[in-house]
Amino acid sequence: IALDALDTVTLVTLIARASDQQITEVARSPRARDMVLREVFRRMSDHVRTEKATGSDGVVRWRIDCGEGVDYQRFQTVFASGACLTGTSMDQDPKVTVTLGLADFLRMAAGGIGFPRLVATRRLKFKGDIRYAIKLSGMFDIPKPRRR
Repeated sequence: IALDALDTVTLVTLIARASDQQITEVARSPRARDMVLREVFRRMSDHVRTEKATGSDGVVRWRIDCGEGVDYQRFQTVFASGACLTGTSMDQDPKVTVTLGLADFLRMAAGGIGFPRLVATRRLKFKGDIRYAIKLSGMFDIPKPRRR
């Protein structure tokens, strides 16, 4: 499947409907893991809420835990002048570093679980500017999955 050919609502729907076992299989496959994560991060810039991101310049470093025996998958999101760029280059100092598991990251990206709930259940950890980390949840307009 060419994920970049899917519209965002379809991608969000696929992620929202994925079982834990399916996400585990994605985590185990270097090719699938890379393809899914790169696509989710690529779309961040399309769904940033400019009015919320304006004045919130900074860098977020993401560390995504894909399970035993797999190195953290690392991405960087740079917010500047109301826009956001993402990539795997860790070339800027982060305001905050966010660490969470792949399943939680994908469910959060698909709008299935909120940032505050992940923090409250200690499934999301962050290091750095706590206020900036809290702002992240409102900086994106995440499309809703289709109903069955």
